[in-house]
Amino acid sequence: MAVWSPDGSQIAIAMGEPGARTLWVVNADGSDLRQVADGDQPAWRP
Repeated sequence: MAVWSPDGSQIAIAMGEPGARTLWVVNADGSDLRQVADGDQPAWRP
């Protein structure tokens, strides 16, 4: 599952098997992939 940031500059991605996923954020151009959390539901909040 992938979710675009409200401003379109980044994408949040859930990777891995259900129940053992990690959340990652990457810039829209594919640069700067980084893990930000463990979990299954990427969502952007203000």
